[in-house]
Amino acid sequence: MDKKEALDGARAFCSHRETCGAEVVRKLVSRGVPADWHQEILDTLKREGYLDEMRFARAYVHDKIWLNQWGRVKVRYMLGTLHISREVTTQVLGELDEEQYRDLLRSLLDRNRRSGSLREQKPRLFRFAVARGFENDLVLKELNRWEE
Repeated sequence: MDKKEALDGARAFCSHRETCGAEVVRKLVSRGVPADWHQEILDTLKREGYLDEMRFARAYVHDKIWLNQWGRVKVRYMLGTLHISREVTTQVLGELDEEQYRDLLRSLLDRNRRSGSLREQKPRLFRFAVARGFENDLVLKELNRWEE
């Protein structure tokens, strides 16, 4: 495989969906592309508009929060594993509508509430929401709202 074939394969990979540099590198490695070509291919893809960290982060945050119903903590962590910069992550997460985000948490807690005393359910619901990546203080506020 020559460099042009590797670049064409990377372009095809990026044209199907939003991707980040880490995903492209993983694909290049799986195809046996020499490591010393990776950075040059990534630079070309960025220059040609196939890779855009901000665009990827916005799509990722949208999908993971509104479709997978993850919280900001989990999304922030996962973007870090994909080598998305802290600045981009903070900016994109800051663009979220806070009221819609709280509504998402409320609906998740309401759906997972069972019959029985709230006192018994609070620890289970707290663990559930925190495992989904919602912030501790936000979860506690919503759970305490039920007591009012």
